[in-house]
Amino acid sequence: MIQLKYVACGFLSDVDMRDKFTFILKHPLEQKKGSPKDKKAMRCTEKERLKEGEAADEELKKIKKEVKKKSSPKDSTQKVVVPNKRKRVVP
Repeated sequence: MIQLKYVACGFLSDVDMRDKFTFILKHPLEQKKGSPKDKKAMRCTEKERLKEGEAADEELKKIKKEVKKKSSPKDSTQKVVVPNKRKRVVP
């Protein structure tokens, strides 16, 4: 609970939560507009992530094809474990 203290007399009073809610509704926070540099940087990083993901997918497909070619019908019951080589990009 939030309390108000009057400086003149020292009286403590509780704040009505409905007033707080009304104030927030009347004065919402303004959304920050991103600068063009931020938007461009975000697009660039997104493109890089997509390229890395596509490259990793291609590698995975190649590995699976090689395994299929090497395996014989008797070995077809074995599971193929392929390591995940995707790099994590932290902005």
